[in-house]
Amino acid sequence: MRPYGEVFDQEDVIPDRCIFPFDGSLDIKGFLQSRESPLASVMFGTTSIGAAIKASCSTWDVRPEFVLVSLQTEQRLIEWYKSHVKPPTQDVLDWALGFGKLDDGKTVERFKGLEKQIQSCAQGVRRILRKVTPFVGKPYTLDAAQQAERVTLTCKTAATLVLYEYTPHIEAARLRWQLYRRYFPGLLTA
Repeated sequence: MRPYGEVFDQEDVIPDRCIFPFDGSLDIKGFLQSRESPLASVMFGTTSIGAAIKASCSTWDVRPEFVLVSLQTEQRLIEWYKSHVKPPTQDVLDWALGFGKLDDGKTVERFKGLEKQIQSCAQGVRRILRKVTPFVGKPYTLDAAQQAERVTLTCKTAATLVLYEYTPHIEAARLRWQLYRRYFPGLLTA
């Protein structure tokens, strides 16, 4: 097994174990606190954000690490204070994972709210996985509307295909690869 993470490979970005199956061993609150994330203290009633992430990921058999990487990729919420002085606005939290916030700025209200974003992310990744798994090792064209030109890849893992279906940009996949290297290098070398 080659070690992932040494060189970015757009057709083999991350191994499947970075996204699934669910593993609840990560101390999410501790991770958020270690990064001084404004999310570390978020509560949904009596449920901490860590518990909410863990519950959604368990339900959909997705690793919490994917949700955390996505929170950084989409809104920089893990390391927010490295580039901001003030806490995130409610609007940033409401659309933290990009579900229901379209590229044209329109929003789909049923996805509004941080807890719904977390649930939608875990459920959406499982749905995407079912859709893309048949394309592992076969030519796959990224959403043409999101690219300057048509891009066709032959991805080696389902996880890599999930990244492109979730956000159909090679640079977004590169950013996620960098974040896995920084936050969860053990998943790349296990």
